[in-house]
Amino acid sequence: MRCDEFVVGGKRCAVIFLIALLGAASIMMLCREVFIPMSEPEAPHGLVGQDQTYYHSLAVALAQEIQEKGWSAWTLWPDGQAPAGILGSLYVFFGPDSRVVILINAILHAVGTMALYGIVTRFVSWKAALFLCAPYWLSPYQMMTWYSQPNKDSYVCAGGMILIYGWMELARLFQDTTPSMSKLWFRVLLLVYAGATLVTLIRPYLTAVVVLHGVGMLCWLLIKSVRVYRADGARGSRNQAVKLVSVLLLLVAILPFSKSGFENESMERRLKHVKSLTATATWHRTAWIPEVIDNKIAAIMIAHRGSFHDYLNDRLPDGEVVSINAREALIDLDHRFQDVLDVVVYFPRAIQIGVFAPFPERWVLFQMPSGSALWSLSTWYPRPPVKGLRMFAAYISYGFLLWGVIRFHDRQDLAIALGFSLIFILFYALAIPHIGVLDRYRSPFFSLLVTLGFTCAVRSWTDRKVGVFRSVYT
Repeated sequence: MRCDEFVVGGKRCAVIFLIALLGAASIMMLCREVFIPMSEPEAPHGLVGQDQTYYHSLAVALAQEIQEKGWSAWTLWPDGQAPAGILGSLYVFFGPDSRVVILINAILHAVGTMALYGIVTRFVSWKAALFLCAPYWLSPYQMMTWYSQPNKDSYVCAGGMILIYGWMELARLFQDTTPSMSKLWFRVLLLVYAGATLVTLIRPYLTAVVVLHGVGMLCWLLIKSVRVYRADGARGSRNQAVKLVSVLLLLVAILPFSKSGFENESMERRLKHVKSLTATATWHRTAWIPEVIDNKIAAIMIAHRGSFHDYLNDRLPDGEVVSINAREALIDLDHRFQDVLDVVVYFPRAIQIGVFAPFPERWVLFQMPSGSALWSLSTWYPRPPVKGLRMFAAYISYGFLLWGVIRFHDRQDLAIALGFSLIFILFYALAIPHIGVLDRYRSPFFSLLVTLGFTCAVRSWTDRKVGVFRSVYT
């Protein structure tokens, strides 16, 4: 019977994935062929935004070089931009048509949606999970300005969802009394490494965050395994020994990510440029913290300060004009960071900004920008009522999430998902003092928090309806 349920569940997931894939591709194509030409008739190649045009031009140049010199000329990071390297390889086969990106983005979006679906089904039925994942899958203005365009966010959104789902799978398997080694390794290696690779290939600066989170997770599982190993009998000891060895091997296997050779040259140039702008700022070395960690934190805060220089000027480093709205989206303009202690003290404020910003008073203060009408609806500068409605729904979700934390306080998969989201949101809130940019970068982790909040509400309502308190591990 359990095997039959597994087969039925597998078929159901395949059907849902196919619907998500075809639906996403259809919406993206509709945006490219109908909405973008209507709102932006002068957009080159149907591309909206300077980054999208830049990725396309890099991909075209790379495809031409491959055709002239062969595949030895291919690189994944032309000018440090992995999306352009992937797109350039497709241009070799399909020609320099930017609509090819819809194929990549639709697959990534469907995979990310299925990972979120897998997370949500741990709490509610599959029918309720479909309803709860629908807002993330639809994301109408994101479909238009992100997913129908060459971008980095599609990879990171999918990678982030896959990564957290992989960690939750690992933690769940460690609760089984008789874990299967093949199942353990297949799920963990495929999910965790696929998610980590997608995230770190596209945004190399997240490598340290991914590794630190992974090491923390594995150390936590290691401690749990040791405790159970010492408490169980002979059979339990053998089972825990398998888990213990698995964790140790995974811990060793994840370390190469910390020495990743994925270099983003443009990011390095950007950091040097920011250092030149912030030369007057003073950073004091903290003696009791390893120098490598101190330097990493200093680099984050240098980038944080550099954003103020960018948005207080008339143009960004890439030439984009800075509007009044962009300047108004800066937050904590007068705050200074001089050492690691200043950063640690700022953690609560950073979490507040990362989770709750933009705050209610900002929902109606923005003015409509001049220039691109379509880009004004994007997550760079979302306008009321889109932003106000979205954040209002998020605040309601946070209330349900707080209730869920109290109600399901001993449920480890909820704790894993919350910890994962908050760690990445904290990182971005420290590095990015611009609400519009922060909203775009935090998107997968913000979406996970909001979805979990409504999931907790549905689960609580279901439990009350049937009149029982289900086991925390069902």
